[in-house]
Amino acid sequence: MLRTLTKNGPFSDKVAVVNGEFQGAFWDRGDSGNDSVAATGTFTTQDGAHWRAVIDRVAPQDDGPMDPHWGGVGTDVTYHGSSGLGLPLVPTVRAAVTYYGMSSLYRNDKLVDGAAPTHVMFTSQTRHKGNGSDFAYTCWDCTKFPVEQLHLMLMPPMGKMYQVPGGIIHVMWQKSRGATRESQ
Repeated sequence: MLRTLTKNGPFSDKVAVVNGEFQGAFWDRGDSGNDSVAATGTFTTQDGAHWRAVIDRVAPQDDGPMDPHWGGVGTDVTYHGSSGLGLPLVPTVRAAVTYYGMSSLYRNDKLVDGAAPTHVMFTSQTRHKGNGSDFAYTCWDCTKFPVEQLHLMLMPPMGKMYQVPGGIIHVMWQKSRGATRESQ
């Protein structure tokens, strides 16, 4: 499955330009185990479908050594690539915030999945700036680039892919801004 994801899926250079927005807040409470998130991502795919992911639950447990969840929310981490954390199939990034959670996912206002596994990262730049449809990876170690890409990945339930090319939803906002960080 991982080879498929690198050829035609979210880890490939095959992308489609879509419109949308993402707004949210996160709380990284360290070792207390009380991390939380409240976020919504909306986007329209090339087929005209309107999608909305309402992320309101963190996934505090790690599924395995490749998937650190940091109690749900991690802040200021080096991730993926050669970091030893996450998937080595994508570039190493600096993540101002990264979290795992569950979303209620809607397509054209119809509930598609009430517990969609969701991964969000606000990371250093990894892809071209988007000249036309060119969003190819630009680096393998991307930690020196500005943190300005927001990634929303929605994994489908086992055996039931979403109605998008590749079956997995990965939306990336190129020029995102982060807000202030509050400690609690």
